[in-house]
Amino acid sequence: MKKFVSSLLLASMLLQISACTAEPETVETDTQSESETVPVETRVQTKLPDDLTFDGDTFTTAFKNDQAASENYFADELSSDNMQAALYRRAKTTEKRLNVVMKYDVNIDLAATRDLFMSGDNVYQQYILGGVDEYEVVVSGYLYNTDTLPYIDTSADWWNQSQIDALRLGENTYMLVSDFLLIDPAAIFFNWDMIEDNNLPNPYTLVNEGTWTLDTYIDMCVAVINDLDGDGEYTSEDDIAGMHYTDTCQLAPFFPGCGQLITQRDEEGRIEMAMGNERTLLIWDKLLRFSTNNGSYSPTQDFANNKALFATRKVSTLESYAGMSNLSVGIVPFPKMDESQDSYYSLCYDPIITVPATIKNPELVGAVLEFLAWESGNEVTPTYYDKLLKTRYSADLETRAMVELLFDTVTYEVGITYFMFENGFCGLAYIANSPIQGDPHAASRMRFERTMVKKTLKTFYEELEKVESPEETAETAGE
Repeated sequence: MKKFVSSLLLASMLLQISACTAEPETVETDTQSESETVPVETRVQTKLPDDLTFDGDTFTTAFKNDQAASENYFADELSSDNMQAALYRRAKTTEKRLNVVMKYDVNIDLAATRDLFMSGDNVYQQYILGGVDEYEVVVSGYLYNTDTLPYIDTSADWWNQSQIDALRLGENTYMLVSDFLLIDPAAIFFNWDMIEDNNLPNPYTLVNEGTWTLDTYIDMCVAVINDLDGDGEYTSEDDIAGMHYTDTCQLAPFFPGCGQLITQRDEEGRIEMAMGNERTLLIWDKLLRFSTNNGSYSPTQDFANNKALFATRKVSTLESYAGMSNLSVGIVPFPKMDESQDSYYSLCYDPIITVPATIKNPELVGAVLEFLAWESGNEVTPTYYDKLLKTRYSADLETRAMVELLFDTVTYEVGITYFMFENGFCGLAYIANSPIQGDPHAASRMRFERTMVKKTLKTFYEELEKVESPEETAETAGE
């Protein structure tokens, strides 16, 4: 996946250098047929047999509780909208290549999933979950072990093997990450005019040099504070704040960005709580600087109105900022804890690919998932990048490189994907809000959450064992 994204952006950069205003050939809708795409010639091909066919069988994707999500993956007709056209052609190309019929359905909630599982009906072949709090779907046995699907090659660039491994909890793999998914990782936006007006360092340079750290970020937030009306509140239309956010969930990526996830694996490969260690406390202490510097953060000083230097958002927000003539923005990942950290980490809790346990034709499912992942790289992924960057940023090679970095450093957090609203995990997911708003009691907070997390995980693994080793569990229960 990463290698392909790098190649994609390099090709896009070279294209713009030679013809800055030219649109990519793959997004034209008036000269291409419904099933035609223009593949990147240098791409590695799938290993699917050339004569593989499924005689018109149906492959239906179900979306959990989300009509909006389906619109990011399927289009019912060819459209003048480049993104919708790319999605439409991907489905048609898949149908033609494998001789299948592509369909989708929405609002398939947990109750509907349970009913289908109990009936054994082979209605859906792909189930797109929300990426948050999927505990019950897993331990109820509703999902298929994708390790056993034929044709899928998760070592290929169009799959994200590292995050597939990160999301594996027991013996089996239930959740997949591929280029089929249009993910939207956490990011930080900054105001170029404020950077220049305050003689602050170029954030792009800091990121590239590995010096984009939490201390540096907070220093810059503090540097721009300006209480113009002198009331000490930083709420009036004339005040300038350091960081703007609209919801505490936008602060959640700070700990993962600093390389501190909620969970880690023990010696047996099982999930356990990772927070509460020395690194957690160091990050907590750094974040406390926000609370001791009034105006360094604000939920009211709107970034879009040039009232804050930074905004914590998702990458997709770049598209809306591109349409604002009064705003010149840049985009970077959340900062490292310090310069010794080996990588940036961009938290992602977007939809995940799963397969219902009731499928009857694993060959069909494996082949379609593999082809959808690969085919996405021909047009859908490039068009998605163009959609995010829009015309205003399409020729900005530095911004494109930052967008690439954000996608290359995507990080799923097990504590969110599986356990978001379970006891202990919810508090840990939003814990960055506590020090930012001045809570000094990190050690006691960690001790409390650890107790709750241990109980949740103990119950989870007892239930998961019943799903993955039912016979062995029955024998053990008999003894």
